[in-house]
Amino acid sequence: MHPDISRFQYPVGEEALLKYLLHNQDVDDITNRAEAHLFYDTAYRGLFEVCKDYAMTTGKGSVKHEDVFEVLREKGRGSENIRQYIKTLATCDMTGVPTLDYVFDTLARHSTRRQAITQLYNGLVNAQNEKVEINEVVADTEEALLAINKQNKGAIEVVLPKDMLKRRHAGLVRRMETVPVYTGWKEFDKFLSHGFAPTKMSIIAGRTSMGKSFFKTNVIINLAQRKIGVINVCPEQGFDSEHDRIDSIMTGTHLRELTRIREHAPGDEVFKRLKSIAEHIQVNWNYACVPTRGITVAGVQAAIRRARRGGVNPQVVFIDLFDRLDDVNVAENRTGNFSAKLNQIEKIAQEEYVHICLLVQVGRGTEQRKEKRPEMSDLRDCGSFEQDADLIFLLYREGYYNHDMDDNKLEVIIAKQRDGIAGIRFQFDITDKQTLSISPVGPMTARAAE
Repeated sequence: MHPDISRFQYPVGEEALLKYLLHNQDVDDITNRAEAHLFYDTAYRGLFEVCKDYAMTTGKGSVKHEDVFEVLREKGRGSENIRQYIKTLATCDMTGVPTLDYVFDTLARHSTRRQAITQLYNGLVNAQNEKVEINEVVADTEEALLAINKQNKGAIEVVLPKDMLKRRHAGLVRRMETVPVYTGWKEFDKFLSHGFAPTKMSIIAGRTSMGKSFFKTNVIINLAQRKIGVINVCPEQGFDSEHDRIDSIMTGTHLRELTRIREHAPGDEVFKRLKSIAEHIQVNWNYACVPTRGITVAGVQAAIRRARRGGVNPQVVFIDLFDRLDDVNVAENRTGNFSAKLNQIEKIAQEEYVHICLLVQVGRGTEQRKEKRPEMSDLRDCGSFEQDADLIFLLYREGYYNHDMDDNKLEVIIAKQRDGIAGIRFQFDITDKQTLSISPVGPMTARAAE
C-alpha cells in the first residue's frame, strides 16, 4: 500500500501561482524559482510548464493567455473549457490571492514532504528485501533525501533592489556574530589572516608519513578544548585509530602502549586515564567523529546534518584523506574528477556555513628531486586545490629525509592565504614522538630555512 501524500497539497497556492504568471506579475521571479515538482495536481503542473516554457522561450517577460491556449491546442489539449479557464485565471481579481512568497514557501514545504515520504517508503520496501544490504538502503535513502533538499534549494537566486538592504544587513550581522576560528597556537595564529573561516576551504598537504594526520589531531584537540564545533571525517583511519591518537596526546600515554592494551588490566592506571579522557570529551567537547568507510562527498553533507541533529554545532570539518573518499577516484580523468568533487565540497561549506579542511597527499614528484620540500606546484596533479582553497598548509620534516639529524621538527609552510601573507615557514617541535604531540617554536629565519 502506497503512502498517502495527497494531504500535502495546496491547490489554492498552485492556482495562485498560475494567476501570478498569467497576470504577468513577477514573471522573472516565478520562472527562476518555480519548478514542476512544486505542483501536486497534474493539470495545474501541465499548465504551469506550458506557461513557464512560453515565458522563457519567447523572452517577452510576459505571458499572453491566448498564446498559451494556442500552445495547448497544438498539443491536442485545447478544449473550450480549457480556454475559458485560462482566460478566467488571466482576468480574475487578484484581491485575496495569497502573497507570492507565502505561495512559494508553502508549495516548497509540501513538495519536500511529499518527496521525502515517497523516498522513505521506497527505503522501507527495500529494507524488507533480504537480498539488499541494510547499509546500502540507509545510505541510498539518506543521499536521496539530501538530493531532494538540494533540489528545493537549487533554483537560481536573484536579489532584487527591494530585498537588497534586508539581505545585506542579515549577511553583515551574521558575519559580525561569527567568532573567528584559529588553531589555538597564538604564535602561529598571528600569521593567519582569517583562520578557518566559515564557507571557506583549506588544505593540509604533504607526502605520505609527513605528519598530516597528527598535525590535524593536534589542531582538533586545540579547537575542541575551546568548545569549537568539530567534525572529524576519518574513513581511512577508523574510529579506534583516530582516538588512539587523541587519547595518546591528551593523556601522555604512548601509542604503542595503547595498541598493546590487552596487556593491561581493566582497572589499572592506563584504563583510568582513558576513561577520564572519554568522559571529558563526552561532557565538554562539541565534537563528532565520522569513521565510515566508503563515505562519499554527498555523505559528508549528510554526516554534518546528522551531527547537527545530534547536538553538535560544527564550525570546522576535517576530511582525512580527501582523495580516499569513495567516489573520488572513479573517473579516468583523475584531475577533472578531483576538481568536480572540490566544487561539491565548496558548495557544502557554503550551504552548511562551515569551514572544511581537507587532508591531501602530495604527488611523488618531490621524491625525485634534490629539494624535497613541497611547493604549491606539487598540488597541480591533484586537481584544483591550488586554485580553490583559501588556505594551504604544506608539511615537511627534514629529519624524515636526512638521517643524520634528529627527526623532531615539523615545518608547516603557509603556502597560500587569501588576503594574508604566504610563504611563511613555521616550525613546530615534535615534543613526544610516542604521543605525536607538537608545540609551536616560531617562524623560521632565512638562515634556518635554507
